[in-house]
Amino acid sequence: MLRLIDDIAQHFPPFSHVRSESLLVGMSQARCAHRRGLYAKVVPLRFENGHRFQEKGLKLYEIEPLWYQRQEVLYLIYFVLPRFQNLSFEEKLTTVFHELYHISPKFNGDIRRFPGARFAHTCSKKGFDATALKLGREYLKRTANSHLTDFLKMRFKELERQYGQVVGKKILLPKLKLVKSKVPIEPNGQMVFAF
Repeated sequence: MLRLIDDIAQHFPPFSHVRSESLLVGMSQARCAHRRGLYAKVVPLRFENGHRFQEKGLKLYEIEPLWYQRQEVLYLIYFVLPRFQNLSFEEKLTTVFHELYHISPKFNGDIRRFPGARFAHTCSKKGFDATALKLGREYLKRTANSHLTDFLKMRFKELERQYGQVVGKKILLPKLKLVKSKVPIEPNGQMVFAF
């Protein structure tokens, strides 16, 4: 999967901002074999606009930095197995491009944000998926490395038969870390205590 993402980043201009060395691809195991449920997700490791810290009320938080091979990781992408691998080829392609499309064009650890309350998928997740599928199809037309998507044409059991086993990284999500708790101060400089 990482080789495919790297190829997309290097040879497909809409994703030239993606730096595969600063993202990790992991897997998560589905609790049941149902088709319904999560197939994949991208986890940004910075707050809005790439900020390392975020205030919530009177507290200041930081997402614990994650390092891999001396490189700070800005995004985690998880694929839920075997559920993801048992989708049709086109659904898998859509899912891969859906997750990559969430990555901010600034590649700053934040997601791509759209105007409005539904800033992650716009007002239509179907429209977001249609854009992802269009991008996936365009990549397939342009790439000289179509063999990198061959594994997406197989179901999970086929992968196991062909390769013996399916392996991937299981990555624990970094925790939100409290940096400091602030005590409110009145304009006259006195601290406010609530009882």
